[in-house]
Amino acid sequence: MALYRITVKQDSGSHNGVKMQKGMSVELVCPYVDPINNNGKQMVLDAFAQKYGKALADVMSKYFHHGYFDVKKL
Repeated sequence: MALYRITVKQDSGSHNGVKMQKGMSVELVCPYVDPINNNGKQMVLDAFAQKYGKALADVMSKYFHHGYFDVKKL
């Protein structure tokens, strides 16, 4: 397991008035080499939901790919 910081690289489109904004980030421990994949997706969404709210996680699920996130292993 490793500790990762996942940061939003660019703003997303709006859904019900909520959108991802550049700079939002979370740190999480993940057993996967790449948390931005199908296996780590729910862990990442849960971490963002806990920090920023469930509505943001719903928006993130629509834009969930490497183009929107910077992943750093700490």
